Amino acid sequence: MTIGVGIIGAGWWAEEHAKAVLELSGTRLVCFSSRSVEKLERFRELYGATGHGDYRRVLDSPEVDAVAIATGHDSHAAIALDALAAGKHVLLEKPMARNRAECAAIADAARRSRGRFMLGLTHHFIPGVMRARELVASGETGPVVAGFCGCAVTWEQPRGRPRFYLDRSLGGGIWMTLGVHFVDRLLWLIDSEVVAARGRLSQRFHSAEEQQADDAATAALEFASGATGTVLLAGYRSSPTWIEMQIAGERAMLRLDAQGLALGRGGEWQPVPVEERNIMEIEWEAFAGALDGGGPMPISLEYALRVMNALFDVEASASAAASEGP
Repeated sequence: MTIGVGIIGAGWWAEEHAKAVLELSGTRLVCFSSRSVEKLERFRELYGATGHGDYRRVLDSPEVDAVAIATGHDSHAAIALDALAAGKHVLLEKPMARNRAECAAIADAARRSRGRFMLGLTHHFIPGVMRARELVASGETGPVVAGFCGCAVTWEQPRGRPRFYLDRSLGGGIWMTLGVHFVDRLLWLIDSEVVAARGRLSQRFHSAEEQQADDAATAALEFASGATGTVLLAGYRSSPTWIEMQIAGERAMLRLDAQGLALGRGGEWQPVPVEERNIMEIEWEAFAGALDGGGPMPISLEYALRVMNALFDVEASASAAASEGP
């Protein structure tokens, strides 16, 4: 079965969806939407699909079986609800929504819809993360004791960040934008329920006039298994990119960074071979495969809610600490 795909949004990440859909044999790009005339013309020229100024035209198309929603965080809930009501399969970009109420509404709609739902947690499909998960699941590391994920980036981008990244009321901030990826990594590899989540979110590198959202975050997660997880994020004005993950098991450690994946055991680090592939192609292959074969989604709705609830719990902890003062 070839799955007809509509893409809602025509920004740079929507383009990554389009490239993946066009690359795979089981998917076909039918149409897309954007409120920007300039983006409509660019997207149509690059990818050859029909463009619409209103996303509802995508949902109305009988040729569209599934939609990718790659729009501003503040529009995720409304568009996802409309897509699920239309019976479309939905691949929704992270974060799921701005708050618990919006996430709950999406979850309720997904459970009632004839369409299927998946949250696009792309780090699930990074080959090094996938291989690390395999090693943990196989028992290579032994039970996980602790995990760490750190990331420092230049928060400014050459093309500029859209407003929704810079305003928490629109779903922005480094915690909602990037923290979701690293909470996902820890939940997936530690594979246990979060029983406590706390943290500190702050604005250290940009003025209140520049953005109304956090650009630095530190979070601590406690799991039912007894394991702990830590996330550190910094969104500098200018910084070399640093992304690192460490998983400490009872018998061995894993480290994933710019040098690749390594297994630490017996006093030395051993490189772990990883077959590199485009993460968006892996994601779409997994999503389309579940639709075609009727199997479980690679990222379940319940798992997506666990990730989002951990994010919101850290935010609540940070807000409570800020209100108490130093």
